Amino acid sequence: MLSPDATLIDVAFAVCTALDHAGERALLVGGSAATFYAPDAYQSSDCDFILALGPDARDVTSSPESVGFHRVGEGIFRHADLIYTVEFPKGRRK
Repeated sequence: MLSPDATLIDVAFAVCTALDHAGERALLVGGSAATFYAPDAYQSSDCDFILALGPDARDVTSSPESVGFHRVGEGIFRHADLIYTVEFPKGRRK
């Protein structure tokens, strides 16, 4: 579980680790990735993950829930003790 003083990086690491344990591959993107690489230039309050979906795609709800997040919308998760959200935006196919 994440502590109330967890950082965005702590959240990203915990969720990514939970996804990995569930056999899912994900890529951190958007503002949260920018915060990771340039914390003095940009601060985000959400972790956006793009899932590497294939024929064996599974529901990933249990991964964020295993570290204390709860689904509040389509692909959006909140934690009762943190300001950060976790999101799984849908990708587009070309």
